[in-house]
This record gives sequence, C-alpha cells and structure tokens, in this order.
Amino acid sequence: MTILNKLNRSNFIRLQDLLKIEQRSKYLFNSIESNNNHWYQDGKKPISTANQHHHHSSILNHHMNDKKPDDYSYGKRDYHHNNNNHVVDQQCQQIIRGRLYRWNDVLFSSTFNEIVRLDSSIIDDITQYSLFREKNFIKSFDKGFFSLMPFVVRSLERLIDLVDQQMFKIGAQKIQMPSIVGKHLWLRSERWQLSGQEIFRVNDRHQSEYCLAPTHEEVVTQILASCNQLSHRQLPIYLYQISPKYRDELRTKFGLLRAREFIMKDLYTFDKDEDTAKQTYQLVSSMYENIFRLLELPVIKTVGSVGTIGGKHSHEFLLETNLGEDEMYTCLNCSESFNAELLDDINDDQQQQQQPYCLNCKSHHLTTKRRALELGHSFLLSDRYSKRMGAIYLAEHSNKQIPLQMGCYGLGISRILAASVEYLSCKYQQSLSSDSESSAQSSSSSQSQSASTLYDSASNSLFLRWPKLIVPFKICLILPKRDSKEDHGKGTEFSMHLANIIRDRFGEDILIDDRSNLTIGKRLLTAKTIGIPFILVAGRNIIDVRPKFEVFDMYNVGDDSIDAKQQQQQQGRLMTQAEILDHLNIHLKHFQLNKD
Repeated sequence: MTILNKLNRSNFIRLQDLLKIEQRSKYLFNSIESNNNHWYQDGKKPISTANQHHHHSSILNHHMNDKKPDDYSYGKRDYHHNNNNHVVDQQCQQIIRGRLYRWNDVLFSSTFNEIVRLDSSIIDDITQYSLFREKNFIKSFDKGFFSLMPFVVRSLERLIDLVDQQMFKIGAQKIQMPSIVGKHLWLRSERWQLSGQEIFRVNDRHQSEYCLAPTHEEVVTQILASCNQLSHRQLPIYLYQISPKYRDELRTKFGLLRAREFIMKDLYTFDKDEDTAKQTYQLVSSMYENIFRLLELPVIKTVGSVGTIGGKHSHEFLLETNLGEDEMYTCLNCSESFNAELLDDINDDQQQQQQPYCLNCKSHHLTTKRRALELGHSFLLSDRYSKRMGAIYLAEHSNKQIPLQMGCYGLGISRILAASVEYLSCKYQQSLSSDSESSAQSSSSSQSQSASTLYDSASNSLFLRWPKLIVPFKICLILPKRDSKEDHGKGTEFSMHLANIIRDRFGEDILIDDRSNLTIGKRLLTAKTIGIPFILVAGRNIIDVRPKFEVFDMYNVGDDSIDAKQQQQQQGRLMTQAEILDHLNIHLKHFQLNKD
C-alpha cells in the first residue's frame, strides 16, 4: 500500500481496472493448461501465476509511461517518469530466476553481415583465423589487448562459475590479489632477473619499480608468511583467484589465444610435507582433467618444463590443434606424453644425435611432433618460495619452524573459452563436411539434403559450436515480423507468453530476436551462426487453431546419423507449447551446471 498511496487517484482507478484484467487473464491461463485450443478467446494475453506480479509491473510501465502495445516487458524500461515502478520491478526481480534479453541489447556490436561473413578458405586453414574476432565478439584497439562484448562475457561468466564449483569441491578459498606487484618481492624469489622482457615493468612517481604480475607466487607466499604461529592443524590451505594477468608476448595472434592481457585462474596450495603436497598435486590434476572433460576438450596431460617458475616437476594440459605453438611427443610404449622442447633440450644437453627418448620407460618409440595449445599448467614447487619468503608452520610435536610445501596451478580462462569454440566449431564442421562428401558420392539427391549445417556456402557462414555448459544463451525466440499476419493474429503475444513460461519453469535467460527489419529466414540463419542450441521460430503456424512453433535443435537431436541431423536442423520441427516444454525438460539438463 506504500506505493499505492503515492499514486494519484486517477492512476489508482486505472490500477483497479488492470487488476480486473489480470483476474480474467488468470482464468484464461488455466484454460490454456487444460486445453490448448483457442488460447486467445477474449484477446487478452494469459499469464502464469508465478509471473503475475511481473506482468502487473509491465502493465504499469506501459500505461504510466504511455508505452506502445508492442513495447514488451522484456525491453529496457524508462524509470525516469515514475520511480514507483522501479520499486515494484526490483521486488519482482527477486522472484524471477531467468531474464528476457532483447537481441540488440546483447549483440549491439554485431550486424547481420558481420556475424555471417566468412572467408571459406578458413575451413582448410583455421590457424590464420579467430572466430571471435571475425564475428565481432571481441574488439582490439591495441596489439594484444581486447574488449569483450556482452555475448562473450556471458560465456566467460559461465566458465568462471564452472571453475568456481570445481574449486569449491576440493576446499579451495577464493581471494583477490593486486595486479601490480613490487620489485622487492620478485627480487626475493629471484624471478625479477629471470623473467627478462616477458613482464611489463612500471615506475611510480617516486621511481619505485613494479611489475604487472603474470602469476602471484610471491604475493600469496607473503600472505602465508605474514600469518603468525601457523599450525599444522590449519593445513592444507588452498587459495585461488581468477583475475587479469599480463605478459609482454613477442607475437600476439589468434585473438584471445595469445594476448598480452588474459584472464587466468591461479591456485596455490600449502601442505605440511612433500607426501601430502604430492597428493594435492594429483587431486588438482584430476580436477583439471574433469574440467576439460566437462568442456568437451580432449586435453592431454603432458610432462613439461618448470621454466622460470621453478619447482621439482610440472605438467602441461595441452589440446592437440594447429592453433597452438607448443609441440608434444607421446611414447608408443607407455603412452606418456612430453613437451617436445623438454625432450629436445635433454637430448641436446646429453649431446645425443639420436631421436629423443621417453623419460618414463626410456623407449625411443615416440610419435612424431604434434602441435598443441597449452590450456593449463601445474607445478610442484616444494619450498622454492616458502623458504625464501619465510612461509613456515609449527611442527606437530615441537615448536620447530618448517617451510610450507607449495604447489601452483594455472588455467587460462580466456584462452580456454576461445580455444573451445575454435576447436569444437571446426571439428564439427570438418566431420559434417566429410560426411557430406561421402554422401555426395552415393547420389546427387542425397547431396542436396546433406549439405553441412554448420557451413552454409550460400551465405558464406560458419556456425559456432560452444561447449554445452558455457553457451551464452541456450534458447532464442524469433518473433513474427511486425505488422505481419502472424503479428496481428496474436502470434507475438503468444510467443512472449511461452517465453515467460520457459523462463519461470526452467530459470533460463532467453534471447528475444525482435528485429522487425529482417526476415525470419535471416534471423534464423544468424541464430544458427552464433551457436544458439534451441531456436524457437514463431512462423506461419503460430496462428493455427493449435499454435505451433518451428523448433531447431542444433545440439541434441534424436537421430545420431549425420544426414538426419542436417535435415532436422535445417527444416526444424513443428511443436506445440506443451511439446516444447517436454523437449526442453529432457534436453536442457545437458546444458546446466550441476549445483551439487
């Protein structure tokens, strides 16, 4: 009543009329659930019980601010005319889990031509290409530094959520450390001299020297060193952060795959002895392998060099792809994999002219060098930093001060994001292209039906493929074109009604394509191009007696054959509202993070 008291009498009378409309709409909605026929019996938009308050707030905005009927509640609201509406809307946002997004709010940086434009030569030579940059999802104004547009940021946030969940499972605590670190700390670890030109060095107005930290071993060790009387009972301690890092790369290329500023997850572990430190090392390594499995990336755990970071040994997590600059060997005898530079250096140090050998079983039967991209790295540091910086704990049966045993573990978050899309998109494209070629040899008719879904030669476009757990939007709803017979036939209202039900039932954000200047065909092509898994099109069947949407399932299809996938994804399937909800109930779980 506090809000109502602030409304003038005329607005209060209009509000009473609106409440009556809601009561009528509630009755209509119950009728829709029992019988999907003639859903717009009195021309009023039905609303769900869980969404009544939000719908009420939307009506207030339309009427108080003189909104046009086609300015739907998912659009940006104008709160300048009446602050009371803002209060109502804030209260409703606590109830609603998902949100509806207008297309141009999320993809304002990309036009249709920019999204679908593609040089077909990249299909054969993906190494000279960056999908994010070509599709205008990232922008660069200085070499090696990128601005991420909203569409990519959404995927990045989902990836960070996935990593946070895995960190929580092993008991790691999230912290935040400064990006600028003083020279005095790096001198104590002796990394200031060893790092050379790889780090950015800066001076303040007092000529004190700092660096933009690529990693934070010194800072986190100093944090532990500052803790007085650290007991063995408090161990182990796992601390991690996800933050921007900086490295003065000699060659920046492939967009986010090799940039000067990047987002990294760095975990630092502290144990009481070497045995427990090795157990932690195996624990974190297994967790890394699980993360890559969830992201659908066949990453290989490879023995690597400790480099300037130091320590007893390290492993790299490499993705075999021409996008990378690393090289690797795999032993054909014991299946152990090694960074090629590590084995070549050992071979050179021993002045051997023969082929490098496996450090595990001493076999010379190795694969040829394969190019790979480093996505993660783990180091068993021992007491390399803790002894120098005084990070100690008190022994269990005495007051003896013992240096902590450390490990550090990095994941290139922004690199993983870009690499996963590049790798999955091209791998899927190549598999479909090869199947299309084989089917073309069998018959010309099958050739026309099995044209690749991910690559449309007519529009010169490549369809992106995201890891299911970090796709920016799972669902896109394409509305009827404005002033079309579908729009006048209440097709748009029914589409928004379905969007609200999906949002409330599944808690999902939905991308609403309301670009009335484009045809449905062009909007459908764009949604496929940017990798939306579920595309709901309000086409000519939306005004049938039983309204139906054309549903394009780009990831999960019932038939495992490539031809059936292509045919179904190109033509779509007609589904009623109930069928769509059943379909999403089955398939959406593959795109959702497990909160357990």
